[in-house]
Amino acid sequence: MMKRLSIIILSVGMFLPINAQKIYTLKECRDLAMQNNIKIRDARLGVSQALETEKMHFLNIYLM
Repeated sequence: MMKRLSIIILSVGMFLPINAQKIYTLKECRDLAMQNNIKIRDARLGVSQALETEKMHFLNIYLM
């Protein structure tokens, strides 16, 4: 009885569509790599910090 039930469950499972993986395009892969690359992320933060520092120095000179 269990053997028959197992065969039925496996047979039904074979006909169900399975979508376990997403297929990425080359552009999506490159975008994900750019977003998740630590060096690039750190470089972008460094640029943002430099711009903010520049603004602060400009305001300090202008207000003095």
